[in-house]
Amino acid sequence: MHRRGSGEGHARGSRHARAVLTEADVLEIVRRHQAGESKVALTDTYGAQVWSIFAGRTWGWLTGIDRQIPGSWIAREQRRDHGLPG
Repeated sequence: MHRRGSGEGHARGSRHARAVLTEADVLEIVRRHQAGESKVALTDTYGAQVWSIFAGRTWGWLTGIDRQIPGSWIAREQRRDHGLPG
């Protein structure tokens, strides 16, 4: 028996029924972006899922990219750069 909310028993990654990308695709997207390719160019190749990957909404367990509240990480970095708390 699986505990509710434990994440056990749920299809993840390319095994999920609505998956468009494979694990290999996602790792290639991240690698290419780290090498300097733009998200726009990657979206042309792989589709709109690219933005969800970098926002941490999908594939975070594989990429290590944390889910971000829109704008929050920018605000934190700007506050830190200017020596402000928070």
